[in-house]
Amino acid sequence: MKELLIHLKENIPFYRDIIPDDVYEIQSEDCIKEMFEILPIVDKNTIKDNFDSFLSSELMGDNIEDILDCNKNFARDYEYNINGKKYWVEYTSGTTGRPMPMIKSFSERMKLGNSVWKMRRKVDNVKPRQMFGFMHNVDGQYPFPFPFIVDREQRKKKELEFLNTSDYTWWHIFPAQLESYCEFVQYYDKNNSNLKVIECNGAYVSEEEIKKYEDTFGCMVSNNYGCREVWNVAYSCKNGELHINEENVYLEIVDDNNQVITEPDIVGDIVVTSKYLRKMPIVRYRIGDCACYKSITCDCGDESRIIQIRPQRNMIIGTNRYGNDVFRSVLINIFNMYGMKKFEAINVMQEEENSFIINIKKCEEDKMILEKRFIECTNQLLETDKYNYTFTYLDDLNFKSIFVVKK
Repeated sequence: MKELLIHLKENIPFYRDIIPDDVYEIQSEDCIKEMFEILPIVDKNTIKDNFDSFLSSELMGDNIEDILDCNKNFARDYEYNINGKKYWVEYTSGTTGRPMPMIKSFSERMKLGNSVWKMRRKVDNVKPRQMFGFMHNVDGQYPFPFPFIVDREQRKKKELEFLNTSDYTWWHIFPAQLESYCEFVQYYDKNNSNLKVIECNGAYVSEEEIKKYEDTFGCMVSNNYGCREVWNVAYSCKNGELHINEENVYLEIVDDNNQVITEPDIVGDIVVTSKYLRKMPIVRYRIGDCACYKSITCDCGDESRIIQIRPQRNMIIGTNRYGNDVFRSVLINIFNMYGMKKFEAINVMQEEENSFIINIKKCEEDKMILEKRFIECTNQLLETDKYNYTFTYLDDLNFKSIFVVKK
């Protein structure tokens, strides 16, 4: 922690005047922790509005503006040359508006990836060649070794028949994709498969959903819980408990006044600090989800603290759907399917069961078309057209997550 504080003091403009000069002298863990907790809690909007200030000095150069320009026009990950060195620019999913670029070195990405694999191997000694990555098709690449079949039923049947007879023991998949396979379970033979684990990434899967998937596919279903900014935050153990990846992140839970919660069973906002990222550090970053610590101990062998995600604070009224996940998918569809990115942020509020209020910051899109696409995507995901939509356009917008219930 002290090394991180010194790095922030010396290399990251945003923190230069916040961290006291005596950071070099402090020794005790209590003093280091006390200094760490004076750092402000930030979110995606804080970083986007002060982007240059969150970059290390070695990233500053004439072409840094190109990354920001790409951020306005594209939402894809790519290699980029900055001051003669190669970096990887990843984009957040755009869950609250325009995607944010995250600049990582290749060695940082390697460390993040290794920490995920260590969590996986606590569950099963899986090797990369044993994992089937459904998520590759996010980049437009069909992951199966045969041509794409337009007819959905025939395609799913052929995909499941392939997986039944393959040597893959581990699936890496979006929950929405996994749900679509459940519809075609008659083509899946649990007795003719080597499948041991289905790892869900990109959205939190509830205990009820996990039970349904485990009953359907006859194997363990795990949560790889995290975000694009820091990658893995917590991972399900063999007992299904969600352990913090303490090698990768320092996790805090804070109340509405940003005071740190240490007691179990008290719900607050998740705030994470990456232990590896130095080129563009993520420090005391609110990721938009709620959780509490669990008071139980786990006999899986992992001694790291256990958390329980509490989506109930973000459930769409009258459903069992997690609002952050639904509207994350809506915005990704609007970005990728329709190319609509000329707005800063979106926040959805629900006060009554059958209506949504959509607040949009600094919109330069055709408002009528944007509203039409938003309604179409939401109705499709929620499989209903019962909702009434009210759109408001603002110059400023402050919120903790994309979806908020206000009763």
